[in-house]
Amino acid sequence: MKNPFGIRERKCRKSDYLFFRKIIKDTLYDYVTEYFPFDFEHVKNSFDKTYKEVTILMKGKKRIGLYQLTPHGKKLEITRIFLIPSYQGKGIGKWYFSYFEILGYKEIFLECWDNNPAIGFYKLLGYKKVKTEKHKVFMKKAI
Repeated sequence: MKNPFGIRERKCRKSDYLFFRKIIKDTLYDYVTEYFPFDFEHVKNSFDKTYKEVTILMKGKKRIGLYQLTPHGKKLEITRIFLIPSYQGKGIGKWYFSYFEILGYKEIFLECWDNNPAIGFYKLLGYKKVKTEKHKVFMKKAI
């Protein structure tokens, strides 16, 4: 499925850490800090452990987002998906979720902070709440 937005993808590199840190902070800080102090050490440790599994989204030479998918047999976890604010609301996220659905998995699932308005977006895409645990909402969609 060809990307209609002219976005190309590349594997994340160690040199992407500052971008990773900034996009996590810019998109999650307000939600996380309602419950916990924002932990940059945790962000760094998470990056160091998983950066090889992260895909960076590029528009020209500019990094505009990232995603990380984790297969679990016939199920796919959307571990992370972020766009910088100036690229949100343009249909890019919706396109990527459609793309993930044609990868051959029977179910896609994700988790989200319970105070994150992205939950409404996921519901519009057909994701259903499975459970809420502490500050997290777990959602899934049968494909």
